[in-house]
Amino acid sequence: MKSSSKKIIFSSLCIFFLLATAFCESKVDRATRLMVQYLKPQIIKDELYDALSELNEDELEEMKAKVAKELGGALFSDMIYEALNEALYRCGQPQVVVPISNEYTIQREILDWYTSLGAIRTKTSDKVPASVVVDIALGYKKDDKIASAEITQRKIELKDFLRRYFTEKTVVQLRPQNENNLKIELKNAINNEILKSSKIKDISFLQLDVVE
Repeated sequence: MKSSSKKIIFSSLCIFFLLATAFCESKVDRATRLMVQYLKPQIIKDELYDALSELNEDELEEMKAKVAKELGGALFSDMIYEALNEALYRCGQPQVVVPISNEYTIQREILDWYTSLGAIRTKTSDKVPASVVVDIALGYKKDDKIASAEITQRKIELKDFLRRYFTEKTVVQLRPQNENNLKIELKNAINNEILKSSKIKDISFLQLDVVE
């Protein structure tokens, strides 16, 4: 058999194998594979967002466990949590609460804080709306003058975003046990939708009062 014929047969078999793998792959396995590749990173993000958006809550939990196993441990590092939450946020999926360990608390980065947004008053999205008063501080890298300047310049945009954000929430979503999730969502949303030349690294609630 000629060499060119062998190459054609080999190429055809490779294509057949790839197609067969694609058809046999479950939604969870596809999302797991793409998440692992994204975190390494080796993937176009849009394909990952599409895969994650197709998963229901149980499938999403299964995918998270598989990703942890693929990456060699049951716990994610802070960097992996951040990447995972960004992907989940962009496709509208619930985000992951970052576990706070003693080691994390001791080594927590010292940040500068912007505390001049002031209190924002709005109402929840419940059938019987509750009143919300919230005041947040934005943490950014110490001595980062670019972040400080941009946050100050975008103060009005930030206040408007925060008002809309909390107007879309329910009383249940604003309960104290959900504060970590709220901080993750807020940080990702502000970094992705508001800030352009800088990033915040943390959120702190100076006030979060919900009155039913």
